Amino acid sequence: MLLIRLLIKTCKLNISVPLNTWTRYKGIFLALWYSKQLDREHFPGALPEHKQKQLREITGIIVKAVDSEKVILFGSHATGRWVEHRYTEGGITYEYISDYDILVITKSGESRKDYEVQDLIENRCFYRTSVTVITHDIDFVNKMLSEGQYFFTDIEKEGILLHDAGNTPLADRKPLSPAEAKAIVQNYFDQWLSPAKEFLKGAGFYLQEKEYKLSAFELH
Repeated sequence: MLLIRLLIKTCKLNISVPLNTWTRYKGIFLALWYSKQLDREHFPGALPEHKQKQLREITGIIVKAVDSEKVILFGSHATGRWVEHRYTEGGITYEYISDYDILVITKSGESRKDYEVQDLIENRCFYRTSVTVITHDIDFVNKMLSEGQYFFTDIEKEGILLHDAGNTPLADRKPLSPAEAKAIVQNYFDQWLSPAKEFLKGAGFYLQEKEYKLSAFELH
């Protein structure tokens, strides 16, 4: 059961703000966004003004650097569960700050590798809050959406749209036969079982060393 929970948690995000609201009114939202007049009520958890400003700047960096089809914010800053925590222990000050998690969907025909686009963007974003970018082209994302892949369907349903070029819509999930659904699930299982076992092994090691925080982290 623990391995199953690890697999599910690896593949699935908890996001709470409907993307379809942004899609339906994207013309109005984008006009407000790029004129820097987007107010706090459009952000879950009422993001502080300095974070809104940073996200506007980051979106501008992405749009200038990459021929992007869509840019979507997901994760803790989309759910309002972001954290900025500083504490001192043993005379040492520690700080934990939630990243900006951003999915950059590039247009069809992007010649650069996904990791090249990711590095290009992240190396241009210098903020106290780190920027973590995941990049895929629109064809790949739409294939995953049509198959009902958890990661992308959750982001499409509940993420926050920061930019939309408006050329290609996101795909709807298509009905799958039992055989197709089984093949997709089997692929996920084969892909994530081995890493899940390694996380479990790491948690056991840290538990024996009485490094309880690290042990818990391996299972989070």
